[in-house]
Amino acid sequence: MAEFILVHGTFAKHAPWTLEGSALRTSIIDVIGQIGMACQFTPLPWGGRNRGTDRLAAAASIASHVTTAIAKNNDEKIFLIGHSHGGSAIAYFIKNYPQLAVHVTGVAFLSTPFVATRLRPQWRLFLRSLLVSAAVFLVILAFGGATVFGMYSLNMLYNMEIHLSAWIIPAGVMLGLFLHILAGEKLRNDWSTTSNVSFQ
Repeated sequence: MAEFILVHGTFAKHAPWTLEGSALRTSIIDVIGQIGMACQFTPLPWGGRNRGTDRLAAAASIASHVTTAIAKNNDEKIFLIGHSHGGSAIAYFIKNYPQLAVHVTGVAFLSTPFVATRLRPQWRLFLRSLLVSAAVFLVILAFGGATVFGMYSLNMLYNMEIHLSAWIIPAGVMLGLFLHILAGEKLRNDWSTTSNVSFQ
């Protein structure tokens, strides 16, 4: 007996290819029948949302199905087929449950994006640049506010107070953005949140 676990992609809980009578299932039945083996299909429902937590939950569900299949027949041929991020869920299963993955006979990925996100070592420097830019902006803003307040208190330069307050705040914003961009340029070649990964 061969069992095919079918994992749909993002936002496709009832994907046609996973249903009885689909071209994919019909073709598999024909090929498996040629070698004298019976097969069954298990469409795996999962949240289908485009979030890592959903794909991890789907990987755990795959692990549960594989565990059940092994318990019924340790010699059963298990195949996993995943489309789009359904394939990502399978990849997470292979990575996170290696003791179960060894019982899988084969895997097919259909248009699956193999990407992962992670923080680079320079994230602390990047965060520090943001904090420094914010601190500089707040200092300039506070200084500008104190200056305007002082002019009010002393009745000095009455006609210029609006012009000064309108100038100081944008100047603080521009300086903060300049420092942020300057720090970002230094990290441009090193900072990246997306990289290719492979699952063994």
